[in-house]
Amino acid sequence: MSLSDENNLAHFLHRYRHHCGYCAAQGEDHEPHEITKCSRLFNKPIFFQWKRGLIYPHGTSLRACWFCHIPTTTSLHPQFSVVGMCPLKDVVVPMMYAILTNDVLRERAQARFPQMPSLPNATNWLVQDSGNGFSNMVMACMWFGDNFS
Repeated sequence: MSLSDENNLAHFLHRYRHHCGYCAAQGEDHEPHEITKCSRLFNKPIFFQWKRGLIYPHGTSLRACWFCHIPTTTSLHPQFSVVGMCPLKDVVVPMMYAILTNDVLRERAQARFPQMPSLPNATNWLVQDSGNGFSNMVMACMWFGDNFS
């Protein structure tokens, strides 16, 4: 992970850490809220089922938080002591889901990341190493945050 990549991640997290990633990607982020309380995400059971499918392959070099998917090898991932209470859990995965389920956003992302599959086949690609210590999902969200929201 280069210093530039870590700086980009720091900028992304500073900008979105108190936001619902789903709403931020849709351009409708008004009040901070957890994804479980998001009024714009209509089919929460399908989202959570999809999220459970984000499993890193055995033997991967990526070390990411299972809740937020930010690399735990960086000082940018906060420590937390209560299981399931990662303060970044509502940023990356909900944002990626919004990108994949919105035709316009998905087409923009696929123009930048041509190998990105559509739902429901995207989970394997999303958890692969982008080559810099971040998953493809984190890279796609950082790119989106810099260019479209």
